[in-house]
Amino acid sequence: KTWGDWEKEYKPRLQYSSDRFEKGWREQYQRIRDQGLPVTVGWKGFYWFPRDLMGDENLCADYYLQPDLVHDILNTYEHLLVATSKELLKEEVKVDSVHMSEDMCYRNGMMISPDTFCEFMLPHYKSLIDLYRNHGTKIFSVDTDGNFDQLIPLLIEAGVNVVLPCEVQAGNDIGKMRKKYGDSMAFMGGINKRSLCDKPVSLIPGRGDVQISTKQAID
Repeated sequence: KTWGDWEKEYKPRLQYSSDRFEKGWREQYQRIRDQGLPVTVGWKGFYWFPRDLMGDENLCADYYLQPDLVHDILNTYEHLLVATSKELLKEEVKVDSVHMSEDMCYRNGMMISPDTFCEFMLPHYKSLIDLYRNHGTKIFSVDTDGNFDQLIPLLIEAGVNVVLPCEVQAGNDIGKMRKKYGDSMAFMGGINKRSLCDKPVSLIPGRGDVQISTKQAID
C-alpha cells in the first residue's frame, strides 16, 4: 500500500532466479508433448497482480494518487515474467498458448477506464505477447468476468485473440460480439451458467437447459 511496504516486503521477492523453476519441469514438459497435449503458460494479469497486493479500491485510487508506485510494481512484475519466459524459451520449449487472468470488469463494464488500461497495462501485455509470438505461440487468452465489450478492442490492440468466460448474466452476447469483432477475437463460454444447475429454479430469470444455451452460443 506504500512505497515502504513495496520496497521492503514485496519487491525483493520478485527478482528472477533459476530456482523458480520446479525440479523435473523438463520431464513434465516432455510428458505433455508425448501425450499430444497443448502446452500453456499462464500468469496473473497486470490488473490482477497489483490488485492482489493492494486490493481493488486501493489500486484504483493509486492509479491517480501514486501512479509511480503502480508503474514500479508492474515494471518489476514484467521484468520477472520476461526473464522467466526467456529462460524457458531458450530451452527450445514450444508454447502453444499463453493465458492471463484478470477479472477487470463487472456487470456494467470495465472497473478501470480505457485510458488507465492503455497507460498502465497495454505496454506490458505487448511486451510479453510479442516475446512469445516471436517464438511461435499462436493463442493468447484473457479471463475476465463481467461485461467486457468495452475491453475487447484494447485486448485486440494488446495482441490477445481469445477471451473468456463471456458471462451471459453480465450482458455479454457472444453472437453480437462475433459479428462485431470477426476473426480478431475468439470467445470461450457464453453459456448461461445457471443452466448447469441440477434442478430448475423458477425464480431465476433466463433459466434454460445446457443444450439450449450451447446452441444459442454457437448460433
